[in-house]
Amino acid sequence: MRDGARRASLIVPPWYYRRNDLEVVSAGQWELLRKTGKLFDLQQDLGETRDVSQSHLSVVGRLSEYFEDVTRDLGHSAESCPRRWAVGGVEDPRTLRPYADED
Repeated sequence: MRDGARRASLIVPPWYYRRNDLEVVSAGQWELLRKTGKLFDLQQDLGETRDVSQSHLSVVGRLSEYFEDVTRDLGHSAESCPRRWAVGGVEDPRTLRPYADED
C-alpha cells in the first residue's frame, strides 16, 4: 500500500475515553493527550513517538478548547456525563426517509 493511501485510510475517533476518563481528543492529523499536553502529528508519526506541542501551539490551543467542549457535552468521565439520553423506545417513531415501496 502506498504511504498516501495508508494515511488516507487512517480513521481516528474525535475523542477517546480510557476506562471512564477522557484521555484524548483528535482532529484530522492531530491528537492531544489531556494529562500530559503532548501533541502528536499522526500523519508524520503514527507511532506517537514525537511530541510536537511546542512547535504547534495554535493546534494545542484549538484542541484544548475541543477538550472543554467534549467535557461540557459528554463529561470528563463516563460516570459524570452532564447530558444523559434515555435509552429505549421513541413515541410515534417515523422513518425520516421512507423506502420507495412505502406510502
